[in-house]
Amino acid sequence: MPLAGYRDLATLKARLLPADMGDDTTWDADLAAIGEGVAAEFDLATGRTLRRTVGYTFEAAADCESYVMGCYPIEAVTAISLRSGGTEHDVLASLQAIQHYAGILEFGACLGSHLEVLTFTLTGGFWCDDGETAMPNAAKALPNDLLLAWYQQCRAVCEAENIIRTKGAGKSDGKAAAAPLRIDNLTLTPAVKRTLQLYTRMG
Repeated sequence: MPLAGYRDLATLKARLLPADMGDDTTWDADLAAIGEGVAAEFDLATGRTLRRTVGYTFEAAADCESYVMGCYPIEAVTAISLRSGGTEHDVLASLQAIQHYAGILEFGACLGSHLEVLTFTLTGGFWCDDGETAMPNAAKALPNDLLLAWYQQCRAVCEAENIIRTKGAGKSDGKAAAAPLRIDNLTLTPAVKRTLQLYTRMG
């Protein structure tokens, strides 16, 4: 089942809606947009891609001995290339060490100058349960505190937009649905901000 942020839509609905509203699909698009929007906001707030991504790419100048990736925990590094003078060189074998959970790749020496570019390709980020697919062996599951923060922020957006109350009223009296959802109502709650500070990318 497709993810609507960090969980599938059915799971998100079960956490946000009253039980007697769970089978109605009237507000599915709104809730899916909220789930995805909150997940995207979490990436912006932490400066990293939190959700597991296959084939994630990251570029940086080649004048450093170590690099903090933008998507971690690191599951696997599949390619590293050095672009110099318009030519690409495979330098994956130069990688000396990986700090998987911190997202750090270490080379022990600079591979080039600030005018040359390294391109990293990897699989990383936290795996999110979609209700159907098993977690890959090397993946790391989304931590419970991040999942809870996501639920809390999704609920906060619903309450700010009056989604649940308005939709519930529409269900009972048959009137037209509420006005379109404003995803810009994504001000992070203080509790959520405190949780995200623990996952902010450094470096």
